Amino acid sequence: MAQKSKKGEESGKNKKNGERNENRKSAENKKSWGNKNNGEDSSETTAQAQAIPPPSAVYATAIYARLSVENGGRQDGGGSLKDQIDVCRDYIAKCPGLELKEVYSDNGRTGTVFDRPAWNRLMGDAQSGKIQAIVVRDLSRFGRNYIETGNYLEKIFPALGVRFISVKENFDSMDCGGSLETFFVRLQTADMFPLHLKNLFNDFYARDISAKTGLILREKQERGQFIGTWAAYGYRKSEDGHCLVPDEKTARVVRDIFAWRAENLSFREIVRRLKGQDIPSPGRYRYREGLVRDERFASASWRPQTVKEIVENPVYLGHMVQGKQRKSLLYGQKRAAVPKEEWIIIKNTHKAIIDQDIFEKVQQINKKKCDKRLTNSNENEPKNDK
Repeated sequence: MAQKSKKGEESGKNKKNGERNENRKSAENKKSWGNKNNGEDSSETTAQAQAIPPPSAVYATAIYARLSVENGGRQDGGGSLKDQIDVCRDYIAKCPGLELKEVYSDNGRTGTVFDRPAWNRLMGDAQSGKIQAIVVRDLSRFGRNYIETGNYLEKIFPALGVRFISVKENFDSMDCGGSLETFFVRLQTADMFPLHLKNLFNDFYARDISAKTGLILREKQERGQFIGTWAAYGYRKSEDGHCLVPDEKTARVVRDIFAWRAENLSFREIVRRLKGQDIPSPGRYRYREGLVRDERFASASWRPQTVKEIVENPVYLGHMVQGKQRKSLLYGQKRAAVPKEEWIIIKNTHKAIIDQDIFEKVQQINKKKCDKRLTNSNENEPKNDK
């Protein structure tokens, strides 16, 4: 009987070891912790998983905080970054098994995707073994994408041997052995709520915010209200921020640019004239006026593309032109150009800087020069011998 008991114990151990190995393999087969880590070798993962601290050990702990992209890095429903970090610090201070090593924070980053600078760095440190536990204020700060959040909680963290704690939901992955199938999160209201549904609601919230925000902005565009960050060069925003008013400091420069183009000057020739007169580029002008603080704009220079965009923009006729670019908070899509025929153009919303006649003349010159370049390009293409 003793031998049978011993064999049963060995069999159980082998089964558990097999399950651990499967988890480690899952981590090794994970191709990335975010877009920046695509294709990296995860050979260190197995060794790290073997170094999982026992329950009585002290975990090298990281705090992760995030503010939503839709709030531009300002305080949102998750509290300020400082508030989030303070809550996590207080929690760690009361847990003798946790030792704070570093704080990671993403300011103004969407929760719907996990390709965030600080998060990617945290995952790299977790993979190397530097970090063994992660503490967040609440699950929404961790992520609002249901599928990806569940993937981290149910597969990646257990495979890496990383302990995950969400303070607000009173969730500690060590309490449930890394399995979320039967674990329920107790909210501060004392209601019992399934963790996967909590994540699902976060996902719905992200979709709802993205849809509502997009709809509101679209309605403002269709009413001819300005919703951009910066007014077009030659204009400034009105006091309420929804209208464009000529900025005489730069409006005269816009008129000169159109006049020079009407004289058949190339974009490069116009750039040389602007630089020769020491006229600040749009980016440099905004930096000088305090509209932007990024040091990169302090030395921004005129470029032919900048001139081209100015002489092709109907905004100088007094028309509100918006919707030139599109992005999606929900799917974390970056800005992409929108076809000209899909732009939202509302006419006569503000005072014109350029007369209709000179604008049309310049458009004709632009078209002729463009057609000429295309013709020359086609003539210079090597012809296939048949």
